[in-house]
Formats: sequence, structure tokens, C-alpha cells
Amino acid sequence: MKDEILGPIADMGLGFCVNSNIYGTESVPYGFGRYASPRASGNAGYQSSIAFVDPDAGLVVVGIFNGTPGEGANQVRNRETNSAIYEDLSLTVAR
Repeated sequence: MKDEILGPIADMGLGFCVNSNIYGTESVPYGFGRYASPRASGNAGYQSSIAFVDPDAGLVVVGIFNGTPGEGANQVRNRETNSAIYEDLSLTVAR
């Protein structure tokens, strides 16, 4: 469904965001990083937290950040941090 506030399509399931990277990894508002599998799901808080699971990678991530930098900067921060986690754990296989 289209996110009425942020604009892009953001898939939801049972109250959680599901990985919407198929619409463009760099543009999804609640991205779990470039390497998250299609089965990754989770949710974010008000520009300062995110939690998600990626069963295909055997990964659970909870991130709590200092400050609320604005929605655009927060999306970039989440995407880059989550991508770095996959890279650091050598889980960068394209899914």
C-alpha cells in the first residue's frame, strides 16, 4: 500500500512492515538495509529506533539512536546502519 505520509509504497503485514526493497532499496521509507531478505519484517519508532527480523539471514536487529534528525535523514541512517550490520556479519548475499 502507498504510505500516505511518506509517499512510497510500504508493505504491511499484521501491523509490521515487511521488506519493500522490490520497490527500490534506496527509496523505501522503512528499509531494513540493502541486503535484507524478502521475508524480513519489523517496525520503526519515531526517528530513533528500529527493530526487525530476517529469518533467511538468521538475524534479529534492534537499533536505538540518539536524536531525531528528520524523516529523510532517519531513513538514510537506518538504511546505512542496517546495511553495515549485514556487511560486518558477511551476510551480503543478494536475496
